[in-house]
Amino acid sequence: MGYDFDAMHMDRMTELKKEKIRCLLKDKDTYIPSHRYCDYRWVPPEQFADVSFYIYGDKVGFIEFLENEVRVTVVNNSAVVTALRTMFDLYWNTSLLKQSEN
Repeated sequence: MGYDFDAMHMDRMTELKKEKIRCLLKDKDTYIPSHRYCDYRWVPPEQFADVSFYIYGDKVGFIEFLENEVRVTVVNNSAVVTALRTMFDLYWNTSLLKQSEN
């Protein structure tokens, strides 16, 4: 008997009833498994980086998915996090609300 950890995680995140997590994806990316607790917007491929980051509190975690490893770098610096939040908000406010049709 196996567990569906994806479904369990989605249920837990949805039950938190917090503000939805904002996620920027590369245009044409259709994999949106966390739609119940995330809002998505799309950016042009030339403006997309292959390093994910999560901002939480006064920390930011950068995640690199390499060929044979996952590398996580956490920065605990409120000035850096404030600057990244401001940049993210700018991208969010100017990004595509839906994927382009082309």
